[in-house]
Amino acid sequence: MGNTIWEAFYNYHRPCGGLKGKTPYEIFLKK
Repeated sequence: MGNTIWEAFYNYHRPCGGLKGKTPYEIFLKK
């Protein structure tokens, strides 16, 4: 359970170079 904050940051707030600067969540919303 300690990873939930980290997971939220990783998925919703951290831009990813492989996703052209978008977050994994932004990519998910487009599908």
